[in-house]
Amino acid sequence: MAAESLTASRKVVVHLRATGDAPILKQAKFKIAGSDKFGKVIEFLRRQLHRDTLVNH
Repeated sequence: MAAESLTASRKVVVHLRATGDAPILKQAKFKIAGSDKFGKVIEFLRRQLHRDTLVNH
């Protein structure tokens, strides 16, 4: 039981890199909970792209 709670509390660093014509984010690295599903990363990325957080080339 203690091992499960330790694993669930760990954070994962997600490093997003622009490829092709994708815009560059101001912040490329993010931390999320290790127990979160990948869909949460997609939702977060969509929110970031809809804001004016993009760096102009």
